[in-house]
Amino acid sequence: MIKQDPLKMASEYLEDIQQYSLSNVPYYKLNYTNLVKFPPLTKDVIRASFTELTSKRIADLNYKENTSGGSTGIPVKFLQDSEYDQFVGYALKYWYNEILGYDLGELRKLMIWGSEKDLLQWNGDWKKRLSGIFTQTRYVNAFSLSERDLKRCVKLINSYRPEMIRGYANTLVEVANYIEKNHTKIYKPLFIVSSAETLTDEMRSKIKSVFGCPIYDLYGSRECGALAGECREGNLHIFSFNHHVEVVNSQGVEVNPGEMGTVLVTTLHNHAMPLLRFEIGDFAVKGPAQCKCGNPLPTLQRISGRISNSFIKADGTIIHGEFFTHLFYNRNWLRQFQVVQEKYDEIKIYISLNPGSALPDQDRQEINTHIRKVMGSECRIEYFFVEVIPKSPQGKFLFTYSKVPR
Repeated sequence: MIKQDPLKMASEYLEDIQQYSLSNVPYYKLNYTNLVKFPPLTKDVIRASFTELTSKRIADLNYKENTSGGSTGIPVKFLQDSEYDQFVGYALKYWYNEILGYDLGELRKLMIWGSEKDLLQWNGDWKKRLSGIFTQTRYVNAFSLSERDLKRCVKLINSYRPEMIRGYANTLVEVANYIEKNHTKIYKPLFIVSSAETLTDEMRSKIKSVFGCPIYDLYGSRECGALAGECREGNLHIFSFNHHVEVVNSQGVEVNPGEMGTVLVTTLHNHAMPLLRFEIGDFAVKGPAQCKCGNPLPTLQRISGRISNSFIKADGTIIHGEFFTHLFYNRNWLRQFQVVQEKYDEIKIYISLNPGSALPDQDRQEINTHIRKVMGSECRIEYFFVEVIPKSPQGKFLFTYSKVPR
């Protein structure tokens, strides 16, 4: 756990990972001695230079392979070692304990989370259930929320009486809307954590008004884990003992507090595949150097973008946008994609292929089958092959986008 000065630790960890990368990672073995001299690392570079970005000491490490998620950028494969996992846990514990003032182990928790496997065939994972008993955690599948699912979710909240609820921003809004629409009495938790999507002011207001408790934003990504957590003053404190985060302008210069820029992340504890100045695909507003809450960690004022659009069926069932992104993971032929819901029963898929690649018939059938299982057997699915998928007005790549009015 973090027992020393976190800022001093951050400086030492940053120096260590730079030196390690220069010595052990072929891609970084350049004549650079200062982090700012490294050009930003993009997802395209990771895809093209996967082998060169892998540590020469990979055989000595306990590591796993992961794939990017969320609603920004291009899916990419990367490696994460056991030290990375350990420090993600440290960061979360530090946030709950030192910044929010809660002992997470003592709280009843409800996770409105899930995966596409749970949605397609939930066959009962006894290990998850057993772990949930010991950690006082219950789970609700977030990727499909029909009226019946929402009713069950609300019933579980009222019966289990969780002291903390954590979920996707859009999903929390859907639950809040259901409670409000049905005039349902709801148990008031101590606090709610929103993550995986940008929490807008409108979303925050809705969730807070319905549940009657504070809501805190947790910022992170699949590539880097937990990056920053909101304090009671409304700033997001960067877990700088776990990551070095820069917010830079178009010239690559660090912006001033209150200014917006591109987020660059350096992972400090992933020796399997260190990411130096990784362009995560988000924009953020840099926060004040000193926060009124008293915590010394640097801050972000807010995060911009990264909203994963949910799809809606004619009966009102909500299908979370990340369900569709998971269907395209680990497709070697794929460079970039976007799934657009034009109507309740009409979906268009825009594909940018890797050079010399084609969409295999088996993969097309598999994707179509999964989509129709959740969107309906009569759902029309069209594929369009393009060179480049355009960005949103905010300069973001959106994996999913629904045009159906709510």
